[in-house]
Amino acid sequence: MDKYSWLVVTSISNGSKAASISEISKLREGELPMRFRHYITILLLVLMQTAEAVDLRTTISPPYQIMLQGELSGVSANVIRCILGDMDEAYAVQVMPWGRAVADIISAEADGLFTSMPSAELDNYAIMSVPFALEKWYWYFTDSKLASRVDFRRGLRIGAIRSSNQALWLKINGYTQIEEVNEGGQLLQLVRAGRLDTFIADEKNFHEIAFELDINESDFKRQFLKYTPLGIYFANHFLSGRPDFLANFNARVSACAPGSMVLTDDEIKKLKAILEYHIRNWVDSREVISSVRMQNESMREVTIKDIEVLDKQWRSEVASKERPSINKLLNNPLSKYLRDVQEASKGLYTEIFVVDRNGLNVGQSKSTSDYYQGDEKSFQKSFGQGVGGTNIGGIEYDDSTRTFQVKVSLTIGDEYKTPIGAVIVGIDVERALSAD
Repeated sequence: MDKYSWLVVTSISNGSKAASISEISKLREGELPMRFRHYITILLLVLMQTAEAVDLRTTISPPYQIMLQGELSGVSANVIRCILGDMDEAYAVQVMPWGRAVADIISAEADGLFTSMPSAELDNYAIMSVPFALEKWYWYFTDSKLASRVDFRRGLRIGAIRSSNQALWLKINGYTQIEEVNEGGQLLQLVRAGRLDTFIADEKNFHEIAFELDINESDFKRQFLKYTPLGIYFANHFLSGRPDFLANFNARVSACAPGSMVLTDDEIKKLKAILEYHIRNWVDSREVISSVRMQNESMREVTIKDIEVLDKQWRSEVASKERPSINKLLNNPLSKYLRDVQEASKGLYTEIFVVDRNGLNVGQSKSTSDYYQGDEKSFQKSFGQGVGGTNIGGIEYDDSTRTFQVKVSLTIGDEYKTPIGAVIVGIDVERALSAD
């Protein structure tokens, strides 16, 4: 076999049709004998016919999908290009009205649809990827009386961009007085002119539009509405034939969409207030301090090897029906106290667990996957600062409940200002930002 034959065989057998087409195309451009150029031309045509591109649908929706010099671009388009490129997947995108795009998913004419928020309708026919964008939706208005309003459903003229996620959300949630426009700038202008009362917009998108139109943002008031995760839906019929596709796609999201779920300074400020003025109050209680002190005393001689054994035992019980260690801890007085605290928060706290100075669980409102928390950043970054140490983690998305959580932690100190442990609290960040 000469070197040209070897190059062709290597290109065919590398396990990727898309890569093979690319590599063979490059070979054609080189200095090859005429007989091999003929074979490669035939081979290229065969591969192009057999390589099935992922067939996607989308609609124009700045800043996620835009047409730039005749080509599809934008935040989401670039993320998908990055992910599928890294997966070595060929794909094709058709731009069309949103309703038609959804119909193509339902009828199995398309493999995927972007960019979409979670949709009960689409859930019947497709599975959403992990979010690669996070929108922070606010009501925007100029009438200061609306700042204290709870229900925006009645008596207000609400604007929305035609076929946008906001327009869809309004219709699904029973809003009827909706005026749809073609561009975001029209919403700002109509509200300032008094022809609309309010509209929903992503915080970042609002800033961009106001800047482009040279509109003073201080002319508008706002009220936080919700976080909205955005991703791509892949159709069930497509995934049934590609069982590993979604996992491989999801694994690449964080690298191709870095910084998409980051807290702003204002959000961090509000979470710090909750930590200082709410959490600290019950952390300094007798129930917490005495329980942590007692475990520190009983674990005074514990070794790293002992901790490994205890943690291994705990993790083995998580998936077991017999859970003596877990049940014993969940039923102790501190755990019962923490469950009461969580229930009293009315959904603000999603989980609470208290650990000793070694990072071992002392009490918890619900079962954790590990007994040892000493290797977790939430413990290290608060307890490592000593008494008064705090830490606010990043936004975590729970795909099963479609909720957003932030873990905050606080060092527990005794009456002598000695650090004796830490409390780690999961906070429903949407409730936190909506609360007064």
